[in-house]
Amino acid sequence: GLHEGNDVNHDGFVSWKEFVATTYGLGFVDNEQKAPKSGDFDYRELILRDYNKFISADANGDQFLSVEEMGAFVHPEEFHHTRHLAIEESMADLDRNKDGKVPWKNILQTSWLTKRTMLTAPNGLP
Repeated sequence: GLHEGNDVNHDGFVSWKEFVATTYGLGFVDNEQKAPKSGDFDYRELILRDYNKFISADANGDQFLSVEEMGAFVHPEEFHHTRHLAIEESMADLDRNKDGKVPWKNILQTSWLTKRTMLTAPNGLP
């Protein structure tokens, strides 16, 4: 599973460095990403999001994720101590112009697209 794929040293836990190295590559391990060159994808926002999820999912604060904590990292909406992150991420995704507000139009568009996809997809799944 995801936990085993990120647990590079096979100690049963995933450190932040292990997660970053296996997800983004070794060049991102030191958290000192510079702005990308023109045309290159900027991973900094994604890494910051993941870091916030990692810290919140780390329920005991030991800076390592157990199998259970990795569940909260991957599915923050399903755990009380990480649910706020799922809401914040959804709101950030809906705030397309990044002004701190979410117009109803964006919510309705997303809702309509989700319903349309579910109605037209086989077995109702996107």
